[in-house]
Amino acid sequence: IGKNSETLSQLRQLVAGLEGCYTPASLPERSAKTGQQRKAEVQAFTGNINGGQVHEIWAEEPEDTTPSTALILNALTETDEPFLWVTSRHQAHEHGLPYGPGLAIMDIDPARVLLVRCRDEKEALWAIEEGLKCPGLAAVIGELEHMDLTASRRLVLAARHQNQRCLLLLRTNTEPASAAHSRYRVKPAQSQPSAANTKAPGPSKAEIKLTKHRTGKRPSTQTMEWHHAQDHLSLLAPVANRTPSPRTATAKQALG
Repeated sequence: IGKNSETLSQLRQLVAGLEGCYTPASLPERSAKTGQQRKAEVQAFTGNINGGQVHEIWAEEPEDTTPSTALILNALTETDEPFLWVTSRHQAHEHGLPYGPGLAIMDIDPARVLLVRCRDEKEALWAIEEGLKCPGLAAVIGELEHMDLTASRRLVLAARHQNQRCLLLLRTNTEPASAAHSRYRVKPAQSQPSAANTKAPGPSKAEIKLTKHRTGKRPSTQTMEWHHAQDHLSLLAPVANRTPSPRTATAKQALG
């Protein structure tokens, strides 16, 4: 009976996953080692998106929003503290709001999100600046389209004064002038064929390009991959990031 009960529980969890009914309690458990590896791999490239600084994640095109958001959320998995998410009516209408089951898959408790939806971008900038003055937050995240250098400097000063971390998701076609500590340009990348079916796409990938860093880090590009089985992001090694060349006739014969 115990074995049948365990099998039934596993089947229920599988069906819930297929139906998109994930809850934090029903998600597959992830080992501490996996979480540490994820943090070490991705944050080694992003230079540890630290507090007391403003970091920009640049989504130039609408399709860049998903991988850009994933990179931001990955930076929030190192702590259980709440974080402030500031958006505007326009941004929410065009791109939606943080989705609870999606946050849970990223190993983030949806209860941590303090969501502020402002009337316009001017009000959103004010809310971000005020949020940076609040202690006890893991970060302040802001969704913006237009931000001038003056507004950027105000956010930098607020972040430094409170030693708070500010992550800005910038949606703009042109690279803006700003006083931010770093900027990462994120866009989707071509995935490899699936290992199970060469005609199907493999794991989702995104290209992360460091375009600006106050400490003098040179511009560089890395590829980020989403692992569905473990629900985590990782960076691909340069060799693993190459498109596999087709097998030759000789190789096929050797393999039988």
